[in-house]
Amino acid sequence: MTSHLLGLRPASDGDRLNDDMTDHPVCPVTGEVQEAVYDLAAVARAVDRDALRHLPRGMWRWAALLPVRDEANIVTMSEGDTPLEHVRRLGEVLGLSRFHIKDESRNPTGSFKDRGASVTASKMKEVSAKGMILASSGNAASSFSAYAARAGVPFTGFLRRETSSVHRLQTMIYGARVFVVEGTMVEGARLAHALESKFGLFHFSQPYNLYRVVG
Repeated sequence: MTSHLLGLRPASDGDRLNDDMTDHPVCPVTGEVQEAVYDLAAVARAVDRDALRHLPRGMWRWAALLPVRDEANIVTMSEGDTPLEHVRRLGEVLGLSRFHIKDESRNPTGSFKDRGASVTASKMKEVSAKGMILASSGNAASSFSAYAARAGVPFTGFLRRETSSVHRLQTMIYGARVFVVEGTMVEGARLAHALESKFGLFHFSQPYNLYRVVG
């Protein structure tokens, strides 16, 4: 399925449409967070809503409304389409007979963050990014290191000393460069931002990484 992406739009200027083929998806004029803009009329013509259920399972059956132009750049490990589990006993305690929990642990690295990692890695592959960098307490680094490896995009992670050894190993096993930071996420993010500027890497923290938000 082909994306119907038109470009990126900053929050304060609904008439501006910026190029999406960049590894720094903030507005080049205002520095603002941006959102992806799609040709919804084209989507309506091209996509049969009832046929979607027959497409292969996973997040990318919604590719018409995801910001990757060339299907060859999609980096996926069948993330998404996680099940809703009917949790009866907890529902009884809460007085909710139809209480469900979405089980995102079924994603490839065990976290909902695989969704954002898939879209981000796909777009970074599409724009030939030099590399990605992130400060993380654990799950995000594990997820993004896996998808960066699949995309062939170098990844550097700053983890807190309190991060579990399991997450450290999970991040490193995919071949990522991993550093343990003394301090909070603030110190880690500061280091990531400094290296982003020096080496031309994509610091994909939220909310500036619209690809992670979209995923």
